[in-house]
Amino acid sequence: LEKFSGLFKAQNEVKRVPIKKEGIDFDKFIKENLMEDNYKKITFMLKDNKDKIEDNLLTLFDYLFEYQDKKGTVVNVVSFLLEKNHINEDLLNGLYSNIDDNLEDLELDFSNIREFFGSLKDDISSSVSNH
Repeated sequence: LEKFSGLFKAQNEVKRVPIKKEGIDFDKFIKENLMEDNYKKITFMLKDNKDKIEDNLLTLFDYLFEYQDKKGTVVNVVSFLLEKNHINEDLLNGLYSNIDDNLEDLELDFSNIREFFGSLKDDISSSVSNH
């Protein structure tokens, strides 16, 4: 009886299916969910694909600079990842440094990029410290 009860128990458990790494277009997934302000889907995709988290976060930031009205979504994603230790301050500071190195190029397209980036970093910092 114990043998069969284990089978039924396993069948009734709800499991979250991770996004498979093969075949997913990360750029498209990030952009679509950013446009829909679906920070939960982006967050789960990032944490389930830790081997690509840095590249995918850079992609997220790239889209954010183009769609600045989505700042709240990005703040939610990054804050959650920091709070749950899916990323650490060193990784985030490395991303910030990478972006800082390219701000001059971004200024050609976005005149307010330095102020916007500073505001984004402040929002992320205050969001994490408030929790």
